[in-house]
Amino acid sequence: MYEHAIPVDALVQEVGRPDGPLLTDVRIDPDFDDDPRILPAAIRMPHTEIERRSRDFEGRRVVVYCQKGLKLSMGAAAILRDCGIQAAFLTGGQFAWRDAGAPLLTAARLPTRTAGGGPAGSRRPAQRPTSLR
Repeated sequence: MYEHAIPVDALVQEVGRPDGPLLTDVRIDPDFDDDPRILPAAIRMPHTEIERRSRDFEGRRVVVYCQKGLKLSMGAAAILRDCGIQAAFLTGGQFAWRDAGAPLLTAARLPTRTAGGGPAGSRRPAQRPTSLR
């Protein structure tokens, strides 16, 4: 297992807690389109924006996830750690979360959310405007 990875069973225990991590979905749009559901309380952010938006995560623990828990989420978490943010990635990504039967929310039915708080939502402009861009 990787040093900065969190398995699904551990993250399930953290979701929804006041001191829980900020969940950040960095899946590319085609992967999101294949399954437009997100983890509870997650925000979506392009992986290409992570470094530029790193200040949005200051003072928070962050768990980043992508489709399979490999390149995108590992890289985004590493960038955040390099910026001084406590960040990990979800082992196995959204696929592992889904396959474990953990809760997923349909992003299009949720209001938007910023890294600073508020409800979850999608960053895709065709679905709804968002403050994540």
